Amino acid sequence: MRRIITVALFSALATSSHAGGPDSTRRAISPDSAQNVGKNLSSPIRVQGDAVPEGNSQTTALNFHISQPGLSAPVTLNYSTQAGSAVANSDFVPIQGQVQLTPAQPHAMVAVQIVGDTDQESDETLRLQVVDPTSLIAVPPAVGGGIILNDDGITLPGGAPFRVSNASVREGASGTVELRFLVQRTDSSPASLQLNYQTQDRAAQAPDDYDATSGSVTLTAANPNAVITVSVRGDNTIEPNEDLSLMLSPAGASAPVAEALGLIVNDDGVTVPPLEPLVLVPFDAQAFEPASGQSEVRLGLRLNRSTSESVTVNFLTLSGATASAGVDYLGPASGSVTFAPGETLKQITYQVLADTLSEGREFFTVQLSAASGATLQIPRATAQVSILDRVLGAPSVPNSAVIIPCRPFMREDAGVARIVVKRIGSTEAALNVSFRTIDGTALAGSDYIDTIGSLSWGAGNAELKRIEIPILDDEPAEQPEHFRVELHGSAGLLPHPGAQARLQILDSVESFQRDDFGALCTSEAEVDGQIEQR
Repeated sequence: MRRIITVALFSALATSSHAGGPDSTRRAISPDSAQNVGKNLSSPIRVQGDAVPEGNSQTTALNFHISQPGLSAPVTLNYSTQAGSAVANSDFVPIQGQVQLTPAQPHAMVAVQIVGDTDQESDETLRLQVVDPTSLIAVPPAVGGGIILNDDGITLPGGAPFRVSNASVREGASGTVELRFLVQRTDSSPASLQLNYQTQDRAAQAPDDYDATSGSVTLTAANPNAVITVSVRGDNTIEPNEDLSLMLSPAGASAPVAEALGLIVNDDGVTVPPLEPLVLVPFDAQAFEPASGQSEVRLGLRLNRSTSESVTVNFLTLSGATASAGVDYLGPASGSVTFAPGETLKQITYQVLADTLSEGREFFTVQLSAASGATLQIPRATAQVSILDRVLGAPSVPNSAVIIPCRPFMREDAGVARIVVKRIGSTEAALNVSFRTIDGTALAGSDYIDTIGSLSWGAGNAELKRIEIPILDDEPAEQPEHFRVELHGSAGLLPHPGAQARLQILDSVESFQRDDFGALCTSEAEVDGQIEQR
């Protein structure tokens, strides 16, 4: 699988255990924080983490930038680190504390110490959660993430005799600085190895952000390492982090065999966009039909930010789709949904009905109208509920595989989209499938990383396989976007309707208060049970 890990602002959806609605998240107000009460109630907290190389020893500071635009009075915020793939006390030193923001200085920076090592490993993540303890209803917790960039080399797949490390550098205000890519020989052959290299634009563009570079290096037994440098141009523009690729191939190869990521870290402050209009959008839902009886599927509705006023929207379940009401599903034909002040997520619930038919993907459409207090944007005023056939192990199903999205939607700052691939049908023979991502309204290189790879099962093996697709964060506020993942065999797209899945990327400008839509893939047993028992 070809995966390029890019910097992304991880934002764990701010979950809480309240079952009784938003009011149950209120906390006691301490005397020290009483000044926050009744002020800044609609001003969102934003957290943005940097990406830094880990180093080989000692510690390195990874900075998190905290901002809260539009303040009318000082506010005291609590912060604490949270582990992602990075492990507390091993990869970073956990901290907690407070910062104060004011109308004149609505920004602050918190430094987390990263522990260096020489392990060859993937990039790792950690998060910083920031909370206004006095205003959890109007200002939900915000979580931003930082990246610990592996700088100890990445071993390439396929037994390639060299490896190349990712690189990062702060751009600076003027002049040029160097991105330094380390290339290392990994075999003991006495023969020389000549590698050709060339830079390639991604979010960073030559010549505005860096100088395009190409050439060759030769690795020998006596000199098995080389450094390739790329000149990065400094500026004073407040902008997102940007990246470029370094493509490498042995002399005579017809195509590049390795790709390293160069990250240009913005060091000109934190972008603070104005408060955007209040927009309401639906996002698609997907469910497998149950083995018997009925099961629940929930279609989510989202406000792009919280508000102190209630918002109501009407909905209509449209007829004429491939799924039929009363046969394939049960649910309201029409109705309305109201967001209480502070709520950003609501749901419409339908019941999926079991049957004994072997059939393809079925769907029905829900249309929103007459929103009060928020704007609907056409054509994003409709969403689909997809029902996938559950006859996964029937003799009529060939030796094949299906995609099970751990979550069919994710925030753009979630860093990665995760899907599980399950083998179905006969397992007597080996199975080899390839997978690829395909653009929808989400575009590879802008919203996610184009990902191509393959999966293999031996005869009798039916273990679950996992695919991770890096998701890119960007600055503009925007509507949900989607892309597809497809499974292919030697003769083309696999025959089962579950061999492709649509994934949605939700904008991360605002923090969610809760995440209660769709199951998370927390273990193989749980995923397997959900599929077989529904």
